[in-house]
Amino acid sequence: MVGRRLRSEAVSDLFDLFQLGKDELDPVKNPVSCGSKMFTDRSPVASDELCKQAKSNDYWLHVIGTTGSHVIIPARRVGSEAPPALIRAAAILALHHSKLRADQRGEVYVTRRQHIRKRKGMPPGLWQVDQADTLFVAYTDDELAATLAGAQP
Repeated sequence: MVGRRLRSEAVSDLFDLFQLGKDELDPVKNPVSCGSKMFTDRSPVASDELCKQAKSNDYWLHVIGTTGSHVIIPARRVGSEAPPALIRAAAILALHHSKLRADQRGEVYVTRRQHIRKRKGMPPGLWQVDQADTLFVAYTDDELAATLAGAQP
């Protein structure tokens, strides 16, 4: 399985790719109608695998300052620039799958996979961010519900 790239066409391919159970990775269908999918993880080990398999130009989002899920948006599905609505939806998912879930607001890193790296000795789930934009997102229960409703695989 080494060397295969993340494919978003079929959920089963994603699970086979990482050789992890369905509880480890959560492919999230894009709630915005541009035909792409986002991928998020459920554990530090799964986040490492997800980030390692992502292409260098894929979008990577993560909450700033606390633990949480990594969200990957495959760039080949959105073109050169991801729509702002898609970035916002991915940021909401990153916040929802973090310790800031109850606050329903927070700051999120938004960057390409090429701008993060795993240094030797770093624990699972921890990545060094070399360059990123930040996005402050505050959302309502209705926005979260709409994002999650559109996010069912």
